Amino acid sequence: MKKTFTVVAVVLAFGAVAAFAGTISIPQFNDRGGQTSPSTLFSADYQATWITVTNVTDTDKVITINYYLLNGTPDGTSTWLMGAKKAVSWRPVAVDTNEADAIPSPSTSIGPGWCQILYPGTAADVCGRVFQNSAATQTSFGFTLMPYD
Repeated sequence: MKKTFTVVAVVLAFGAVAAFAGTISIPQFNDRGGQTSPSTLFSADYQATWITVTNVTDTDKVITINYYLLNGTPDGTSTWLMGAKKAVSWRPVAVDTNEADAIPSPSTSIGPGWCQILYPGTAADVCGRVFQNSAATQTSFGFTLMPYD
C-alpha cells in the first residue's frame, strides 16, 4: 500500500508541474482603479499599472493569471486563450477602455497586489512588461517580465 501511495503522489505531483511549463511572476503592482485619461494615462486615483504579455510562438496558448493580495491571500483567477503571435495588455484591478485588447480583471481589491502568469510550453514562449504611472509622485517606471522554469 505504501508503494502505491508513493507512486500515485509522484504522478500527481509531476502532472501538476507539467500542466504549466512557464511562469512569470509580477512581484508587486499598485493600481487604484478608475478610468485613465487618454492623453496622460493617469487614473483619477493617481495610480495606474498596465501588464502586457506576448505569445511569441506559432500556436495558441491558454494563459492563467492568479492574483494575490500582498499578504498572499488569493484575489481571483483569469484564464483565456491567447492567439499565436499576439499581445494582450490590461490593468490588474480596472477594466480600462484605453487598452484596446484589454481583458477583464478578476482582482477584487483596489491597490497593491501581485500575480503569477502561467502557461504551457517552454518558459520562453511568453514574455511581457509592466508599466506604472503615478500622478501623485509624478513618476513612471516599467520593467520587462522574464519567464522562468
